[in-house]
Amino acid sequence: MPAFGVVNLQGRTRRQHSVGQLWAIGEGGAAFEHAHVSKIFERTGLVPGQAFIEIRGNGRRGQIPNVLLQENGTFAPNVLKYWSRAAVSIAGQPAFVGNLCPRSEASQPNCLTLEYRDDRVLLARLPIRGAWVWDAYADEAKFIPRYIARFNPFGYRNCIRAGKDLYLFADLAERGAGAGGVEAAEDEPAIGAVCAWTRERIVKYLRFAAHTVPDAYYTNYKKLDASKLLWPEGACSFGDLEMRKAAPDLTLAGKSMLLGLYLVLQGGGYGLAVRPEGPKSAKSVLFFPGRTPATAAAKIGLDLQVGGQATDFRTIFEFTLGGDATELATSVLLEGSTPKVETELSFTPYAGAPAPGEARLDDSIGSNSFVPAWSADEEEDFVRIIEGFLSATYATVAEDRNNIYGSRVEMDGMDGRPLILAHTSEAVRLAFQQHPNVLRHWRIVSDPGWGGFGTVETALAGVDDAFAAAPFLNTGRAPLPEQLQHYFESGGDERGLLRLPIRIQVDTNGTGTSFHEITANPGLRIRSDGIVELNLVEVIAGVPANDLVYAGTLLGDGNARLVTLRALKINLAFQHDTRVASNQELTDGGEDYNEIYDVIDESVMDGEGNIGLVEYIFAPENYREWHQVASKPGANTDWPKPSGEGTDAAPLTRVLHTESERLEAHAKGRLADVARIKGPSVSSLIGVQLGVRAGDFLTHINLRGAGEGGKHKVNRPVGSVEHDFNAQATKVYAGD
Repeated sequence: MPAFGVVNLQGRTRRQHSVGQLWAIGEGGAAFEHAHVSKIFERTGLVPGQAFIEIRGNGRRGQIPNVLLQENGTFAPNVLKYWSRAAVSIAGQPAFVGNLCPRSEASQPNCLTLEYRDDRVLLARLPIRGAWVWDAYADEAKFIPRYIARFNPFGYRNCIRAGKDLYLFADLAERGAGAGGVEAAEDEPAIGAVCAWTRERIVKYLRFAAHTVPDAYYTNYKKLDASKLLWPEGACSFGDLEMRKAAPDLTLAGKSMLLGLYLVLQGGGYGLAVRPEGPKSAKSVLFFPGRTPATAAAKIGLDLQVGGQATDFRTIFEFTLGGDATELATSVLLEGSTPKVETELSFTPYAGAPAPGEARLDDSIGSNSFVPAWSADEEEDFVRIIEGFLSATYATVAEDRNNIYGSRVEMDGMDGRPLILAHTSEAVRLAFQQHPNVLRHWRIVSDPGWGGFGTVETALAGVDDAFAAAPFLNTGRAPLPEQLQHYFESGGDERGLLRLPIRIQVDTNGTGTSFHEITANPGLRIRSDGIVELNLVEVIAGVPANDLVYAGTLLGDGNARLVTLRALKINLAFQHDTRVASNQELTDGGEDYNEIYDVIDESVMDGEGNIGLVEYIFAPENYREWHQVASKPGANTDWPKPSGEGTDAAPLTRVLHTESERLEAHAKGRLADVARIKGPSVSSLIGVQLGVRAGDFLTHINLRGAGEGGKHKVNRPVGSVEHDFNAQATKVYAGD
């Protein structure tokens, strides 16, 4: 067991020096003389509390090296060792338990100063490493260093309920629709179910990680010393709703347990602190005090005598009731990722053969939303290369590529020219080499001048016109490389062979009434400039005739000029130009977590959101929202609802995934932290008192002698308390 000492003090109301007694370290029990506790600092947050103990000589110069510094002397470092422990009590009440960290010896004035720090220092040296993952097959928790402690990555759910109060990482993250929202105690997921991490669940996970040792292979894994610091299981359950909402994407990998806990709790309106377990106990207890009026458990008031005689020694005799609103924010704007919309786009060519001299394949006008991305001139030269144009025997190319209607050269094998016959696969390859766009490159119509723009415009409005008021650019819009709803093609015995990320259908009878899903891999490529590449041409080996994007043939005796495009359908997703966002405002009677609305000038909060002091949070990879608008992501006629309850009929118009509640919860939690008056209010009380502790919440100061009901509202957490034994005073610091 670690070395341990106890200091017993008597609280006094007079300002006179108090002498403490430091009990012997170890089993001897003999008291050391000359021990004096000068100050104790209680704190919340990251900085540990401190106790300063002074041991002075009797005034003779020679005593310091003999008594304090001499090797094997009573207080020498190899006897009174670093990280040995001591406890302080005041009038029989426990005040401090901690570890000896710094120490200093001074010849003048013959003094050894010992600084003990509370058990937060243990959490500061305990790393968060790897991840505890639930192995559903082995039915056990395993420590996996390959995983990192990242909670709700990109909004995906990666928490699994492995026991009554046991929450671990799932081996695979899910991107289901249930990632956001309130998850109250009565709505806990079933054991074995994957769910979102809430702040409460993260705290429970960290407690598990701090107390559990993995298999013998990981002998370098360290756990919390429970013989010194107690982390009660009950402290990890919160009645506050904000702690039970899905947490933001949060990474704690590589951080200390102390910092990780602090970051999780701060966002939910809580702090952290430690207190002694009991009188003369070698242990301290970790707890999480609320930092807002709504979450605080221990609310207190103090008395300030402003007139007449003081009748209570607990009255404030000196004070600084200050505040600093420099860092105040009256609103929080949190922006996440851009919304994604999935819909079915289509192309229907003109009926009948084109007239001579007109574009044959460039049928991009009309109601089409997915159109060819090549010009009539490119198409004309493409056909001339294949047909030969001059003698119809050899493929031809233009002498000047900028003038396709000028002189042409036959590929007749003469004078170093290759021999390429017309209407052969070599001629078609030459045509594609000269014009890679023709028959291969397509684009989305997003220009209002084209008839097909309505499809894109409707899709960008979202479900129930959620984004209808959001402006967007009418320029080329690049689709995403895969649709939002997972696509698994169905082709009889070939089901699942293609592994396409999007659904593509081709007209099979030339009427636009019968479509089938392609069975050949189209070499699908989504380019950043918005071009969709589809290599569904007959010169590509293995492309069935029904999968071609055109009717007719470019080979043999066919007439390339009679080749016509087929109707196409493609299910695509693309990004909107706005971002999902939550804007939370400081309001009267509403979101005023720290009850400061009445002390803030209205000029910085007009209630309309256009004027204010803004805390802006930019999380571009998080807080997703996916909509389907008239989408047909597969051959199914009915699709399971994102909630898992019931089905939706195709075409699908629904919110496939949203994290709006998680987004709002994060913004509200941040508003609770930044919509506060900072800067400590310092109140000095007579005597060394334990009536006010770090972690309490100071609601007001009673003004004694100022008339009935005189009060000064504070509404700030007690961040630290200083017990000064030399001055026989207690200072209370309320605020950050």
